[in-house]
Amino acid sequence: NLEAAAPVLGGVRVSGWAFDPDTTSPIDVRLSVDGVTAAVVRAGGPRPDIPGAYPLAGTNHGYDTVVSARGGARRVCAHAVNVGSTGQDTLIGCRTVAVASNPFGNLEVATTGPGGVFVSGWAIDPDTDDASVRVSIDGVSVATLPTDRVRADVAAAFTGRGDRHGFAGVVPAAGGARSVCLTLLNQGAGSDQTLGCRTVTVASGDPIGNFESATRVAGGVRLTGWLLDPDTTAPVALHVYADGAWAGAHVADQPRGDVGLGYPLWGASHGFDVTIPVAPGQSVCVYAINIGPGTTNPFMGCRPS
Repeated sequence: NLEAAAPVLGGVRVSGWAFDPDTTSPIDVRLSVDGVTAAVVRAGGPRPDIPGAYPLAGTNHGYDTVVSARGGARRVCAHAVNVGSTGQDTLIGCRTVAVASNPFGNLEVATTGPGGVFVSGWAIDPDTDDASVRVSIDGVSVATLPTDRVRADVAAAFTGRGDRHGFAGVVPAAGGARSVCLTLLNQGAGSDQTLGCRTVTVASGDPIGNFESATRVAGGVRLTGWLLDPDTTAPVALHVYADGAWAGAHVADQPRGDVGLGYPLWGASHGFDVTIPVAPGQSVCVYAINIGPGTTNPFMGCRPS
């Protein structure tokens, strides 16, 4: 029996029971939507009421699952799959179900990123395989993100719709506290749906970092440390002076796993490890060169050579 078929988020929940007289083991039930197979499920759930009508059948013959379905009126049918060499599959019921057409999803992350706000989450539109999300900053639309990221967890929850339901990206925003709102853009029947708003303090301005060491080596002084500009993932330049005199320009673009862990959206390529030819006893000073918004090229400190 197909006992129930009801619309749920992303599809139809179907339940009932089925068994085959040729076995007491659970059998499969094939579920179709508008004539196309949507899922095959095992009718092995507990149904203690079945032996009352069929004493030899046993109790584990129930099924209860969700099948994906696009929005609109959908014809959902269940077939009990035959076991053994005799007999055939049996149509055990059909229902017409009105499936909601509005898109749905979840905003999971909204945080500061290089040059703006990083947002991520997932979305599904029952009427298409290509859902999209509009991002607004302080009430102004700034970007539309596609749902083209693989999300195996979402695919497992909403079977039959593929696995590309995730969205992620950095959208531009000025520094300071910003109101970030996401809207699912509806296609076909239904209407746009909000995913909510978050307040995010966007990092912006002058570079940050650390001038860690100045060590005397053959040929001069070895300088190490890291620099990062909150407005970009691009490497930051460093200018070096020795006793106030120009000693050269370099770029902080070396791998630094610890920096990558601390600032995952900026990446790990922000270290510097350079040797400059200066005489012993000179004071070596480093400045970080600002990129984009900011007011100065920060002084990172001096070290004796």
